Amino acid sequence: MTARQGLTRRVAPFETALAVRAAEFGWELVSGVSSPQQVFRRRASPTLILAELAMLVAVATEMRWGLEQLRLEGGETAPGEVSVSAAFGRRLEASMGVAIREALARRRAAGVRLGRRPGIPEAVLARIAQERAAGKGYSRIAKELQAAGVPTAQGGLQWRASTVRAAHLRAEQERGG
Repeated sequence: MTARQGLTRRVAPFETALAVRAAEFGWELVSGVSSPQQVFRRRASPTLILAELAMLVAVATEMRWGLEQLRLEGGETAPGEVSVSAAFGRRLEASMGVAIREALARRRAAGVRLGRRPGIPEAVLARIAQERAAGKGYSRIAKELQAAGVPTAQGGLQWRASTVRAAHLRAEQERGG
């Protein structure tokens, strides 16, 4: 979209701050440097403001910001100009995603195991370790468990070599070996 010569929309990397991108379009940051909302103001012709605002909203959307309020401001402007302020806020899913990632990182750092718990009984783990020590491969152990009718941890229909390998490595790691 081009409103005038040289005015093009560029895709912003996620690390670039919304305020920096708004300044590139000629919008002045009014407030919000440390708050969850950023307010920008622009004084120009209505056509230029509309074009720049469309690009700013597109960039903000890519950065997971949403337009919350758009206001035509009063006050003195030159003939043919208007003054507009636009308030952007973090979209809920973006802030929730950040909060969830941070909470999971704290839990992992505290040593909490996340995800579904392995449900392979100790007797089966011991059998896998014993057969592995005897030199059998993971595929062979999986076939033998299947033939013996040993149920899988999650109620699956078939033992797989990757499952046997993961269970064996996890059991060794937990035992410190």
